[in-house]
Amino acid sequence: MAKKLSIRQKLIIITVILIIYPMVVIGYTGYKNYAKAIKEKVIQYSWQSVNELSDLLMERTLKLNTFAQEMLYDDNIYVFDKQLKLQVCKDILSEYTFKEDFERYLKSILHSKSELKAVFFHFTANGKTYGVNKNFQAYNPPDLLIEDIYNSAKEQKGKPIWYFHEEYNNSIGIYLIKMVYDINSLEEIGVLAYKIDEGYLFDSFKDFAISKKQNISIYNDDYIKLFAFDSFSLASTPVDIKKMLNNNKQGIEEVFINHDTLYIIYKDVTPIDWKITVTISSNIFLEDVKKTAKKIAILCTLTLPLWMVVIYIMYFDIVKPTKILINTMKRVEDGEIGATVQIKRQDELGYVFDSFNNMSIEISNLINSVYKKQIALKDAQIKALQAQINPHFLYNTLETISWKAKLADLDEISEMIEAFAFIIDASLNRGNEREIPLFKEIEYIDNYAFLIQKRFGDRISIIKEIDSDTLDCIIPMLSIQPFIENAVYHGLENKKGGGHIYLKSGIQGYRLLMEVMDDGIGMSEEKLQLIKKYLDEDVDIEKEVQSNTHIGMINVHRRIRLMYGKEYGIDLSSHRGKGTCVTVILPFKK
Repeated sequence: MAKKLSIRQKLIIITVILIIYPMVVIGYTGYKNYAKAIKEKVIQYSWQSVNELSDLLMERTLKLNTFAQEMLYDDNIYVFDKQLKLQVCKDILSEYTFKEDFERYLKSILHSKSELKAVFFHFTANGKTYGVNKNFQAYNPPDLLIEDIYNSAKEQKGKPIWYFHEEYNNSIGIYLIKMVYDINSLEEIGVLAYKIDEGYLFDSFKDFAISKKQNISIYNDDYIKLFAFDSFSLASTPVDIKKMLNNNKQGIEEVFINHDTLYIIYKDVTPIDWKITVTISSNIFLEDVKKTAKKIAILCTLTLPLWMVVIYIMYFDIVKPTKILINTMKRVEDGEIGATVQIKRQDELGYVFDSFNNMSIEISNLINSVYKKQIALKDAQIKALQAQINPHFLYNTLETISWKAKLADLDEISEMIEAFAFIIDASLNRGNEREIPLFKEIEYIDNYAFLIQKRFGDRISIIKEIDSDTLDCIIPMLSIQPFIENAVYHGLENKKGGGHIYLKSGIQGYRLLMEVMDDGIGMSEEKLQLIKKYLDEDVDIEKEVQSNTHIGMINVHRRIRLMYGKEYGIDLSSHRGKGTCVTVILPFKK
């Protein structure tokens, strides 16, 4: 058996619960809700950043696209193309002069556009490339780059396109290229290529990342990273951006990497199909919240000693005096009549102590004035009771007679006495059993049937139809045998020629049904209704009912209801001249 907790232990447990509950339940719930609100706000700010960056990048790329389209209306390129075709077979001096003049023209373009790092033109007529860079020096890209740019531009047939090339320093060169045609003859002139200054496109993006603790990246339509600025270091585990974004136009993805939850907000930049991603870390934007939660937990922990002091104060003020009262009550239980609590208080406990003292003194007075005066009378009564012959003496006497009959070879008499003694033993209930298995009740019935057979011979027979599944069912002791006895003495004894008693058992849902039916003389309708009335009403049957038969039946019915509830009991039916049937309804349990 588990040891009961003392009041002091219960106080400690309650105090711990009062501290742990706010920390775990309220604190945790508050932290989760606050963290959720912060996350939603940070994501909202990040969406705002994505939209602003997208608009900014779209504005700048459209500006460059517009500039590239305006070059179609610049006659200089057409003039230089005609000069080149006229001096294809001329001398080196003419070619040098052409190169100087054309690069001077390219420098003027570069000088007017701070957004460009370099510009070059590849003429189809002579297959040569002329270009200048930001320092206004000659710029000659690699032949492979020229060839790839030429092929890419030719596929677009004059439409400006973006081209990306990996530079020697692992950076990505961004080019805006277009094929130029003669506006009159539509003859191919060559490829014009602008190398874009990344600073013009992306430098202002850093302000967003620094101020809002975001990582910003820009990818082209092939998911090549064009720009990246990290305000915080990411986990070493790589993230497959292409697989994650899955060609969606915009959205948000949640990634859990190395004990950190990353939220990646992305959006396409139209019409160039670049993609901007803003990455935020929950460990960073919840850093202050976690610090605050730790401080609250520490403060709650620091209050534990204060609560322990409160517990000990309550212990010495309430629990200790209560223990003194309990010890005094135990002294009274052990026989120390008149013991009192020697504590004077003016509060509720003082009232309890005074009441206990008054009760203890009053009990002492009652014992001295009443109990002792009646001891002699009780002793006399006990001696008188001891002298009476009781049922136990009757049972022991029957055992002795049975033994004597066996010695005299009177086996039939011995068997009858043993059967009768078995029934008497069941009536005594020396084991104080309230419930027994059905098979044991059947044993009592079999012994009773043996005695009936000895008395009535073949005039009365008991036929049993017992379902084997019911033999182990638990029923109230002697709840069936009385109805067998009623059937014999009130149904069949006075019937000419005798009759039969049928005992059946069965299971119906959650109920055990026992049926005792005879083909005796039955009873009148008035008598049947009167018994049913007493079965349904709580009346004093000793005064109202004269027949012991009815009293026994009603007692069994009420005993079953007291033990199992009003849905159980007996059901009675009878017809004059046809017999009586008693159905005992019990709960099915083993």
